This record gives sequence, structure tokens and C-alpha cells, in this order.
Amino acid sequence: MAKVLAWTPGRKNDAERLWGEIFERARGDAKRRCEAHCALLEARCLRPTAVHEFLRAYDAFRDEFRNDEGWKSRWMTPMVQRAYTAACRLCNDSHDERLARRVTYDLLRDHKQMKAANNFALATEYCVSSLLSAATPSSAHAAAELFEVALEDGVKFGGTAWSYAVSMYAGMNKADEAIALLDRLETLDFMQSGSLGALAFAAAFSGKKSASSSDAVMKLERRANDLKMVEARNAKERAKVERAYAQVMHMLNKQERFKLALRMFTRMQSSGVRPLGAQTYINLYDALSETPADDALSKSKRRDNLHRVMQTVKTHLKSLEALMVGIELASHAGVADVCEDIQDRLRWNGHLQSDSVRSRVWQCMMIVRYKTYDRQGTMQLYEEWLRSGEEKIAVGDDFWFYLIKSYCDDPVNVDVAALLLEDAIRENAMVRRKTVPVRTFNIVIQACAQDRRPALALTVIDRMRAAGVNPTDVTYLAALRACASAAKIDRRRDEKAENDSEESLVRVARTLIVTACTEGIQPTSKMWSAALHVCALCGDVAAATEIFADMRASGSAPNVHSCTALMRAYASVRDLSGAIDAYWTMRNEFDVAPDSSTLQTMLEVVRAAGHNKSRGTSDVISRVQEVYADMRALNVRPNNAVLSLLTESVVEDVLALGSPNSAIDVKRLTLAIDGCVSVESEITQTWDDIASMNLKEYSVAEARVAFLGLLQTLRDRRAARLRVGDVRVGVGRGKIRDSIETLARDVSLMLSYAEDDDGVVVLTSAAIEHWFAKP
Repeated sequence: MAKVLAWTPGRKNDAERLWGEIFERARGDAKRRCEAHCALLEARCLRPTAVHEFLRAYDAFRDEFRNDEGWKSRWMTPMVQRAYTAACRLCNDSHDERLARRVTYDLLRDHKQMKAANNFALATEYCVSSLLSAATPSSAHAAAELFEVALEDGVKFGGTAWSYAVSMYAGMNKADEAIALLDRLETLDFMQSGSLGALAFAAAFSGKKSASSSDAVMKLERRANDLKMVEARNAKERAKVERAYAQVMHMLNKQERFKLALRMFTRMQSSGVRPLGAQTYINLYDALSETPADDALSKSKRRDNLHRVMQTVKTHLKSLEALMVGIELASHAGVADVCEDIQDRLRWNGHLQSDSVRSRVWQCMMIVRYKTYDRQGTMQLYEEWLRSGEEKIAVGDDFWFYLIKSYCDDPVNVDVAALLLEDAIRENAMVRRKTVPVRTFNIVIQACAQDRRPALALTVIDRMRAAGVNPTDVTYLAALRACASAAKIDRRRDEKAENDSEESLVRVARTLIVTACTEGIQPTSKMWSAALHVCALCGDVAAATEIFADMRASGSAPNVHSCTALMRAYASVRDLSGAIDAYWTMRNEFDVAPDSSTLQTMLEVVRAAGHNKSRGTSDVISRVQEVYADMRALNVRPNNAVLSLLTESVVEDVLALGSPNSAIDVKRLTLAIDGCVSVESEITQTWDDIASMNLKEYSVAEARVAFLGLLQTLRDRRAARLRVGDVRVGVGRGKIRDSIETLARDVSLMLSYAEDDDGVVVLTSAAIEHWFAKP
């Protein structure tokens, strides 16, 4: 009755009161109380949105009946098994990472103790399979150990558990471990049964029995029938292994090992596993395409690959199964007319009378409209589903995910996405009684970051918790990035509003880090870097240094991103010495190499120094030059942000450096990049070394920096009264040439092309003299 009341709307309090009475009547009777605890756990595991309530009951059961040495009585063994089965069922339905991690460690410890104490194997195939499927990088080693320990203790695992074990490694891109486990799987009896021999033997001795059949013939017939039944059971187990091969194929496609993925498809068939699932054929299509499915493949190529895989589907599947695999495959390939054709064929044959078929078709049609960038079509399909009336059915998670994602992609409309998320939560709670997957919440929060809406991101996180879904590190990272994106806009406001808003954003960022730690989530290096980036954009050096200290105290090693964010915090308040000290700490204490973002940060330090007229600037510039020398030795290359900083916003400063009274030689700090300009020897170079330059091997950013360096070299030679003549610059016929032409127009310099090669631009001496003469 308590279980029934728990599911009855408005009777939750009555159910809780009844459970209290059940436990009160069992006071003093350990067996009855233990039975009541198991019944409560079995009731709570049926509600995926009530993970916290289940954990409270789970902890109460363990606190009452378990001590440090293990479970108190032997008669509790079946009760403990019931409790773990309920916990693993909830792990399957809720996809809660923290619950799965907790149950994995508890089950591993209790299985070892109970096996040693009374030779009881607590880890059943169902429990191990559930925990393997729910394993995360933080609990994967425990799940793998549980699987291996149970194998050693004699637990017989079928295809399901082995399939989930292989899939766990494949999902984490551990190719060697996944393939090694697949090799072990193929040595098992049900994979080595020899289907052709058993079926041929059975066929030879099956048929109509005659009265004159001898005993020997009858024995052969019985043996043939036994082999046929064994082979049927083995074939059923092999069908469960298809998931493992599909996941390995998916992993190999992600690693761009397409030929090996195709060989894995062949290996699956040679092992007696029939490819029946849509995901297997989707992976086969990706392997044939040799590129991610959402890339801009030509229409003819997509259709050709789709046709080839469809032909393979027809050789293994018939009728309805072939049509369902075909529509899922076509939706993944983004070929809308094929999906519509298969939908019509399903309708004509009456297959759409089945709720499960209709649900899959709705999902596929939503996916293909998203893949074809038809945002209006996704909304029309959603409205059509809402109007289906009595024929309205529960749709899968992908239906909601791709509907919402269509409004999270550019151009972002996060308000509509948030409204659709509310609809998904309501429908899942009412119809499917399941939680919305965490990835659906995450894409909305990531859209908030794109749209610079940190307040909405926090609202979505609160709604997430209310729906029974626990945030992950991806959730908090997206929220921190939303704070950072808002900080960029806030810096353009007036001073008072800016200060109020920035203090709020820093406070939110720090709260997010603390909340993540409180909920048992170890902040990742990306989360720490994002929080530091918020502090840098807001100019809060004190908060940045405190977060950096917290990061180190948590055991997270500083990397180039976190160190660069700390440097940027110092640079934002023009604390140039602090930024330089942070750089050398990064290099010497943490042994972290800089990257292009570090170069960009130091350029911003240079610009701040250029506007700083205080005493001691020359000492700072000398230290900055040492930093640049170190980065040149490490071959740090400019990124697009550096390109913009050097060409668009600083070009006038660079070209105005002829004055000997300049406080800072910005050019010697900004253009001293390895391979572009040699600062120390540019004046003493011979003209033959300067008269020809080849930029074809550079990136666009490096080419523009090098060209600016050439212009400054010409100006320096003119000031030193050295020879200046024609200069040939190899630029090719692509983006580099276009970029150099644009830069020349910006500085009012006339270019001409070489007569023998239009991929070479020429700076004639006349054009250079004319450029020198300009004010």
C-alpha cells in the first residue's frame, strides 16, 4: 500500500506516514526492519527523479545493519542483494553519475568481504552490467575491477556484461583496453560454438521419424536437437555482443581510424554476430564517409554512402526491421527525402499503428530536420506532435535534445530553448516518468554562455536540480563561461555599474566552484581556468590569486590556460610586474610552456606599458623583452587575436616609431617573433638578405607580422642612411596575398606584381620612397 500511495498524485505525505508506521511496528525485530528497508529501497528506485530520497534510505539501511567489518548477520545476504539490485536499477534509469560511483565502490568492497566470509558472490550480472554502463572516468577503474574480481570468483557473465565492459572502455576512447577485452570475449564458448556445423548436423538428422529408425539414428537425432538448442542459446548471447562492436567502431571513427572501423564490422560478422542494430550501420556509414556526419559532405557523396550501407542492411534485415534501421540511418546522414519516403512506406504497410514504431519515427524526423538546419521545420514538427491528440505518444530523449539544440545553435534563441526545456521536463515527468538527460540541460546552459546570460544559466541549473538531475562538471563549466562572456560586455558600461556587475560575476564564479566541490564534483582544469578568466575580465586580482591558490590546494596542477588567466588578471589592472612575475613562476616553478594566448597577454602588457608614464617603465620593458626572448626560444607562434592586435589596432603605433624620443619601442616587443624578424641584426643585415622574402610557408597571422617587420626594417635603414631598393615578397595566390594587399592599403603603400609570377608582390624603391615621404 505504501508503494501505491507513493505513485498516487497528492498522496506522498500519506505514503511517508505509512512507511514510518511500518518501521515503527518492526522496532526490535531486525529481520522485519531489514525487510522493510529493502521494500522501501525497491519502492524508491522506481522514481528516477528521487535520487536524493533513495540515497537517504540507502544510507539509513547501511548505517543500521553494516559496520566496519561488514554486514552483521549471514541471514542478511539475500537482503543485501535486493538492496544492491534496487540501487543498480536506479543507476540505469536516472543516469546519475554520483549515485553510480557510490554504488560501484560499495558493491566492490562488499563483494570482496562477503566472498571471503561466506563464499557468496554478491556481484550479479545485472548489477555489474548496470554499473559498467553508468561508469564515468572517475569510477571506471572501480567498475573494471569489479568486473574482473567477479570473473575470478566464478560469476558467469553473458554477452550483456561483456558488451558493457567493452563499451565502457570504448566510451572513454581507450582503444587498446577495448580491443584487448574484445579479444578475450571472442574466446568464450558462446562465441566459439560453430553455428554452421551445429545447424548442418541438426539438419542432416532432423525430419520425419520412421518406425524402423534404429536406436543409433534416434540418438543422433536427439544429439542434433540438443546442438540446435545450444546454438540457439549461443546465438541469443552473441546478439547481445553487437553493442560492443558498435561502440568500438564509434571510438575508431572518432579517432579517424576509419579502415580499422570497417575491419571491425567484418570481424563482427566473422565472429557469428549478426549486425541488427541501427547504431552499427550508422558507424559503418561514418567509416565509409571518413569524416564526421555533420560536415559539409557533397550531396552526391552522402547519397552514395547511404545507398551502399542501405544495400548492406537489406542483406541482414527484412521488412520492418530494415525500414526502421533505414530511417535512423537516413536521419543520421541528413537526407530528408529518404526519411520521408521510408515514413510513407511505414504508413502504407500499417506499421505506424505501433506506438514504439511511431515514437522512433518522430525522433528520426526531428533529427533529420536538425541535420538539414531546418529550425522552422523542427518547430513545425513539434507543433504537429502536440496536435496529435489521442494519438500523441511519448517521444525519445533525442526528439527533445535536437528540438532544443536547434535553438541553441547560431543564431542563438536561448529564451525559446528554455521554454522547450520546460516542456520536455513536464512531458517526461507525466508520460515517461524519467528525468531529462543532463546533456539537454547542458546545451541550454552553453547557449546561455553564447548569449551572455549568466542569470538564465543559474536559473537552468536550479531547474535542473528541481527536476532530479544532478549537474556535472560540464554544467558548471558552461555556467562559468557564461559569467566570462557577460564580463566582456560589462566592461563597456559606466564605471559604477561596471564595478557592481563585476563584483557580482566574480562572486557567482566563486560560488559555482564552491558548489561543485560541495556536490562531490572535482573541478576540472577548464573550470578553474574559466573562473580565473572571469576574475581577469573583471580586474579582480585578489579573487584571481585566491582561486589560483584554491586550485593548487585541490591538487589540480596549473597549466598554461590557468597561468595565462592569472597573468591577464594582473595585466587588466596594469600591474605589469605582477604579470611578468606570474610568467616566470609559470615557467620555473610549474614548468609550463607558454602558448599563443600567453603571447597575446604579454602584448596587452606592452600596450598597457605604452600608456604608463610612471617612473620605472624602462625596467619593466627590459623584463618584458626577457619574456619575449624566452617565448621566441620556445617557438611560440601568434594566433588570430595577436594578428588583430598587431595589425588593426596597433598599425599606426608601429609605423610611428621613427621618432627617437619614443618612450617604448613597441615594435621591438611586438614583432620579435621567431621566424619573422630578428631584432638584434636587422640594421646590420646586408641588403641581399632583405631584398627577398618568402611568406608562403607562414600562416596568415605570421605573414602579416613578418610584413610589418619588413616595413619597420625599411624605416630603420632609411633612418640609418643605409641602402633601400626593390623588395620581392613571395605571397602565393591565396589568403596570404589577400591579407598582405589589405595591410598595404591600410598603411597607404603601393604594391605591384612581379612580371614573371603573380604570386610575388614587389615593393619598388619608388613606392617605398613615396611611402617614406608621407606624414
